Amino acid sequence: MIGLLVGSFLNVVVYRIPRGLSVSKPRSFCPTCQRQLAWWENVPLVSWVALRGRCRTCREAISIRYPLVEAGTAGAFVLIAWARHGSLMTIPYCLLVATIITILLIDAGELRSPLLVAALGTAIADLVLVIIAAAGRPLVSAGRRSSRDTRRNRRLQCVATNGSGVRLSGGFRP
Repeated sequence: MIGLLVGSFLNVVVYRIPRGLSVSKPRSFCPTCQRQLAWWENVPLVSWVALRGRCRTCREAISIRYPLVEAGTAGAFVLIAWARHGSLMTIPYCLLVATIITILLIDAGELRSPLLVAALGTAIADLVLVIIAAAGRPLVSAGRRSSRDTRRNRRLQCVATNGSGVRLSGGFRP
């Protein structure tokens, strides 16, 4: 569900940022007739299907890109959570994927991607990674731990603490 909501927000960012519009105000609107959407017209995936892909007022077609981005973001988040075993490491990876999706969609629309989107998304993901590492939480969940996970956990902690992936006391670790 979080992936669907983030995907919906990414659609707003992709449409508004290149046009110099605020992502928070005004509420979502039809780009053709400019009518603000009701809350129920903004429910990810469900609204697009319920409205049959058309604006309720002007009946102009709503791009299939909107539900595809929502579903694609949700799918990416599910895959990341599965790959990271639901650990806290899921959060920064999801932030990075959301940033990449945003940049790709802005570029695909033949509009120049603002550097701010890439810098801000990457910085937030890095900050979350450092906070997780500083809190002393294991970067891999305790459920299915293997020696490979333990080595990866040590490497990730090195990256999170000094940014280079080099253990300060012992050089590179395989």
